[in-house]
This record gives sequence, structure tokens and C-alpha cells, in this order.
Amino acid sequence: MESLIHKNNNHTPKLIAIGRKLCAQLEKDPRIVALINGANVIEEAEKTLFEIINTLARLQTEAHTPSLIAIYHDPDNEQVVSTNVLPPFKKQRTTKQKPPHPPLLNLPQQAFLSELIEHYLFTTLHKIMYTSLMAENLHRVRHLEGATQHLDDKSTDLIRQCNALRQEEIIEEIEVILLSTATPDDNRYNKKSSNY
Repeated sequence: MESLIHKNNNHTPKLIAIGRKLCAQLEKDPRIVALINGANVIEEAEKTLFEIINTLARLQTEAHTPSLIAIYHDPDNEQVVSTNVLPPFKKQRTTKQKPPHPPLLNLPQQAFLSELIEHYLFTTLHKIMYTSLMAENLHRVRHLEGATQHLDDKSTDLIRQCNALRQEEIIEEIEVILLSTATPDDNRYNKKSSNY
């Protein structure tokens, strides 16, 4: 996060931390403007998304927000990635080509762009939220698989120890049986030898 901030900004950015662990790490950071609990399950994603949008709306009314960069975990690349969310369509602006057939709009261009940006922002934040949630769940699954493997290994080791102890008990029982059967024969032999 710090390297991205230094690479992209010359000023102090405002940060919105999302997720319990991240919020705990950044709660004393003076750049934080909002701490939002992350979604643990899919059903909580919508609530978190609305909190993010409300926070962005509040920030926009307080001071014009010229750019928004989202930093999140990507499960496909298994790393932290960043996405320039605002200003929107930045890549498309670099193309100098004009389309051969421009779109026919039923709204004035500014109104259309305003509504398009709202839909774009909502869709992009949705994608980022679900991608991050998938990465978190993948991490949890791997952690659970590791714990399960550890329990399986421990169970196998305990079964092996139990079998070894049981085998020792059986050997001791056999020794006791052999010693107890050998003792009466020795007594009988001793009686016969004393009669002669």
C-alpha cells in the first residue's frame, strides 16, 4: 500500500480500510477517513458495499475526490493488486481514434456520463468486493485443509502409538500366560524327581 501511494500520489491520500484485520492495523493512521467491517460471507457483501458507497458519497460532498484506487487480494494471481476505479474509463481516454458510428444518446452527455459512472462504480466495487471475498475464502479453505491434514497426521501417529502399546500389552499377557503354564509343570517335575 505504501509503495503504491508513493508511486501514484504526490499528496497525502485519504484511506478507507475495509475488513476487521486491516482496520485493526490502520486504526491509528491519520490518513484513515473510514473503517468498515468487511464481509465474511456473501450475504454481508451488499451491506459492506453500501457502506463503501455511502462513505465515498460523503467524501465527495466534503471535498472533491479526483481519484480512487482499490487495493485488494486477487485469488487468481494469489497476490495483492490495485485497480484505478476513479477516474473511470482512463484506458479508453488514451485512444485517439474516434468510433466510426458514435452512440446515439437519449440523454444529454453529462447526464448520461453521470449515470454511467454510477453504474460503473457500483459494478467495479461489486467485482472487487467479490474477488476479495473469494481470496479470503480461498485462504480460509487452505488454512482448514492444512489443519485437517495436521489432524489426520496426528490421528495416524496416535493410532500407531496405540497399536504399539496394545502390542506390548499382548506380549506381556503372553509372557504371563507362558510363565504361569510353565510353573505347574516345573512343580510336577520337581515332585517326580523327589520320589525317585
